[in-house]
Amino acid sequence: MAEKETLGHQKILMAKTDDEDDIYSTFPKRCASLNKKASDMIGKYDIDSIMRREVKEKLWNKKRSITTSIVGIDLEI
Repeated sequence: MAEKETLGHQKILMAKTDDEDDIYSTFPKRCASLNKKASDMIGKYDIDSIMRREVKEKLWNKKRSITTSIVGIDLEI
């Protein structure tokens, strides 16, 4: 029998990382799933909207940018 070329499915340990580059590159990848969960909560718990706030400090010039996104607003006029 031939040996495996890959390691296959393995459990990844959840641990806090101190590398800021890794932190800033990982969070945007999760935004889509966070917005989907927020939309599901709006439908399930009869919530009008959910506000998510993200504060970033840019590493190259130390300026902070604050992003606020509101998910699921139904405006009745």
